[in-house]
Amino acid sequence: MKVGLLGCGNLGRIIVENAEKFGVEIVSLYDREYSKAVELSKICGKPCKSFEDFVKGDFDFVIEAASAEAVKEYGERILENGKNLVVLSTAALIDEDLLEKLKRKAKEFGKKIYVPSGAIAGLDGLSVLKFFESEVKLVTRKNPKAFGRNLGLIFKGFAKEAVKKFPRNLNVASTISLATGKNVEVEVYAENLESNIHEVLAKWEFGEIYVRVENVPSKNVKSSYLAALSALSLLRNLKEEVVVW
Repeated sequence: MKVGLLGCGNLGRIIVENAEKFGVEIVSLYDREYSKAVELSKICGKPCKSFEDFVKGDFDFVIEAASAEAVKEYGERILENGKNLVVLSTAALIDEDLLEKLKRKAKEFGKKIYVPSGAIAGLDGLSVLKFFESEVKLVTRKNPKAFGRNLGLIFKGFAKEAVKKFPRNLNVASTISLATGKNVEVEVYAENLESNIHEVLAKWEFGEIYVRVENVPSKNVKSSYLAALSALSLLRNLKEEVVVW
């Protein structure tokens, strides 16, 4: 499976370094900082100086590992050029207007927008809640370096407000909101931790769901290795004869 990588920072490096294990071939690389794409090309892929050159490459999928701003800027053009889009910066998709624009483009050009599980687990079960009345809460704990804040409770509210305030820290909140169709309640704590911890608590008429994930952060303390690897796992699943969801 041939893939183009949009974003050649820490997450991009994890994707490039592990792609072969998942049977994914990274053939093209693009980053606004061309030097980052050149650096990753030492592992694999062709660095592209312009987005136009990148998006016309010979591949079927683009993994976005850049930012919510990159999804807004390039998402529609990726779909228009006949590529499927895998979004890691799901904070962008909390914007309902943008989400609808991307969905229309995907339908018009016969392409798909994929949202990997990112830094969380249990989305298969949580996605059922979209069709039922339910309460969903996310509690996130990260080292204060991730937020540039002091220790303690630094946010309490709902997913839409959380991702606007911390667009690079709380893609988990937007991913869970997309999966469940709920504006998830969110609490964020800055604590002296070496791991990023996410806990999801959901209640519905058929029971309760509790998910706890403890991730080792990447070199960028705002994001985790699992987030990057989930995109590769998603692509691997697409070509398997038996898909475990």
